[in-house]
Amino acid sequence: MTIKWQAILLIISLLSGIVRANNSRIPDFPESHKKLSEKTSFIKMEEELKTYSNKDYIHLNTIGQSSKKHSIYAVNINLKMREDQWSLMFIGQQHGDEPAGKEALLYLIKYLSENKDLVPVDINLWIIPMVNPDGAVADQRRNGQGADLNRDHILLSQPETRAVHKLFRKVEPHIFVDCHEFGRDSQSYLEKGWREWPLIMMDCSNNPFFNKELYKAGVEWCNYLKPWMNEQDHNYTRYFVGGTPPDEEQRYSTPEIDDARNGLGSYQGLSFIIESGIRHNTLDNPDKDLGQRVDAYLDIFRKFIYDRNFRERNSEIIKRARNAKLPKFTPTNYFWGNNGVRITDFKVIDLEADQVKEIKTPNFMNDMIVKKSVKTPDGYIIPANAAQNFQQLLDRQAINHNILQAGKIFTVEPCTLSAFEDSFDPIYCRYSGRQIVKKGPIQKHNFSPGSIIINLQDDLNSRRAVLLLEPLKLYGLFQYHTFKNMVDDKGELPIYRLIEQQE
Repeated sequence: MTIKWQAILLIISLLSGIVRANNSRIPDFPESHKKLSEKTSFIKMEEELKTYSNKDYIHLNTIGQSSKKHSIYAVNINLKMREDQWSLMFIGQQHGDEPAGKEALLYLIKYLSENKDLVPVDINLWIIPMVNPDGAVADQRRNGQGADLNRDHILLSQPETRAVHKLFRKVEPHIFVDCHEFGRDSQSYLEKGWREWPLIMMDCSNNPFFNKELYKAGVEWCNYLKPWMNEQDHNYTRYFVGGTPPDEEQRYSTPEIDDARNGLGSYQGLSFIIESGIRHNTLDNPDKDLGQRVDAYLDIFRKFIYDRNFRERNSEIIKRARNAKLPKFTPTNYFWGNNGVRITDFKVIDLEADQVKEIKTPNFMNDMIVKKSVKTPDGYIIPANAAQNFQQLLDRQAINHNILQAGKIFTVEPCTLSAFEDSFDPIYCRYSGRQIVKKGPIQKHNFSPGSIIINLQDDLNSRRAVLLLEPLKLYGLFQYHTFKNMVDDKGELPIYRLIEQQE
């Protein structure tokens, strides 16, 4: 065969692969994973991931080490045939005793490693199957230092969360998905003769300071999946938490930014959490239906990867969100409420009748209520005597800042902590750690060398800086002991709202 004909056949082959990979049909996965009933250990996962090193489009990366020195692996699947790539990042097992997401991600890697022609040419897929190897090895929620990693996306005090954020900033994915599990048969439900209806749920990033168009797109995608998941025979809904209906409250995901969904959503891409339902109390082996949960995960993953309408609809929305101007006002007190006493038909599984039952409840909180907002300042100033702890936070979060080299006068608003509420709020069903902060009068203040200046501009980094640093937020930095211990006897906070710079 001549070189010319070899070249022609090669081009035909490549074009054929492109057509298959870009076909609007979502490929079916083999059903072998449905029989899965045993969790993959860290060692077995490590061995499996290393077998893909001979693939030219699959790259295994070690992005860090856990607190007990287990490697944290990230797999990159990328044909590198297009520059306009759609970047996705999926992570699993932040909580070590929640394995279903990891198992689904491992299966996805294996399947794509065996079916190169089904890897879309315009995706850049990053997968961290096991963020918390210490917790996985010990079969516990927390990591080796006893930290809940999914509450560490503000401080980034743990090596695992720092590794995820560092990779995230490098990749800048359009889509981020964090995989978890929830108890589907809690005692409060069983006492009523019920089991929770959903097999799997999903919600999007939702802090009210985030871009509104982006939030709307996230909610639309959560709802868009309902008919698809129904076709796949999965009980699916938007993710909620709370007690049993009709008397107790249910609500959507917390708007705070300490979890991965909102913490990484602060980079203004589309960010999601998926929760599959595990039965702890009504199965002799909770992993007996592991394959069912994995199957539900894979059906969502397939839509993320292959639904071209989703990409085309949202790529411009994400671009606009990342280039949007900084809002003039910053919400500081917000919570889920029910505007107008809306009645929700809430599904449960009646165990005695073995059928779905709908409970009408006025206590499902559907609406994000903003109770208070303040004018967004020009920046923030940290006095020199408090700079060390803030410097560490700013560096970990990659927030732009300057160190004052000589004393300088600025016009600022000081802030004072008037009360700290370290207990759960039963009225609003809100977390402990609320800080009640008051603004002082605008004044000129001389800051000494070594003070930290964070100037806010119309950029993505500044939006994240406000979310992290704004002292008037009801749930702010001073809920954490590291920063709470820096408050003086008068309650004055070591952070000032910059109003005007004095030359």
